[in-house]
Formats: sequence, C-alpha cells, structure tokens
Amino acid sequence: MMPTRKVRAAAGGARAASVTSSTAACAAASRLITAVTPGAGIIVAPFARWLAARHRTATGAIGLAAVALGLLIAALAAAQAQPVVALIASMVLGAGYGLCVAYGLTEVAALAPAHRLARLTSYFWTLAYRGFLAPYVITLCTGAFSPPTILIGAAALAVITLVAIAYRGTRQAPAR
Repeated sequence: MMPTRKVRAAAGGARAASVTSSTAACAAASRLITAVTPGAGIIVAPFARWLAARHRTATGAIGLAAVALGLLIAALAAAQAQPVVALIASMVLGAGYGLCVAYGLTEVAALAPAHRLARLTSYFWTLAYRGFLAPYVITLCTGAFSPPTILIGAAALAVITLVAIAYRGTRQAPAR
C-alpha cells in the first residue's frame, strides 16, 4: 500500500508542478501582451503622423483595417488558446490603436475652432479611454456568446466603420 501512495503523491505533485508551470507561463504571456499592445501603438505613431499629413482619412482606414485584422487573429487565439497567436493579435491591435488615435486627434484638430480645441480634445480622450471597458463588455457577453464569436462581431463592426470612413474619405481632398 505504501508504494502506491508514494506514486500517487508523486503524480499529484507532477500535476501540481505542471499546473503551476502553466499558470506561470500564462502570467508571463499576459505581462508581455500588456506591454506589447501599447508599445505597438507607440511604434506606429511616426508613421501615423506621416500618413495623416498626406491623407488624414487613410490613417483611420488603415487603423480600422488593422483593428479588424487584430480582432480576427484574437478570435483565432481565443478559439485555440494559443498565447503566441494572442501575442501577434496584440501587436496588430496595438498598431491599429495607434493609427486610430492619431486619426481621431487629427480629425479633432481639423474640425475644432482654435478656442475649443482643448475642450474637444479632452472629450476625444474621454471617449477613447472608454475603450478600456471593451474587455469587460466582452466578458459580460460571454454568457450569451463564445469569446471568438464576440471578437468576430467586433471585427465586423470595425469593418463597417472602415467602410464609412473610406466612403467619407473619397469625398474629401487630401490633408495639406
């Protein structure tokens, strides 16, 4: 009886070590993704400014395309539980975030009268920061839909917005 208990205890310890190792790997991946996403947004900032100076609508269109692609990659990562795919999604989503923020700020600057620019910019940032609620909203929706389905739906919304922005951009002259 004694050897069996030792074998079972050893097997239980191996499982516990495996779970602990897996949890540590997930935590490390989460930390990396948390850093990579805004980092990608910062990295694309010079490109976003350059693009906005040439055609301000293109910044928003490319940003929304990146967001849609990033959400589709994130849906794949959620369906397969693959941290590497999630990391790729975070890079693409971060780049889309950076481009969309640059587009939004460019639009505010172009549309706001000088005496209202600060106020309207603060409104923009207030609305932009509400985007940080998206993970919470996704979590709430998981009672009715799977995370990949929610992410695909969000990608569809990004594409619809992209079409609207692109249509609007065809009716405007390039920024100078």
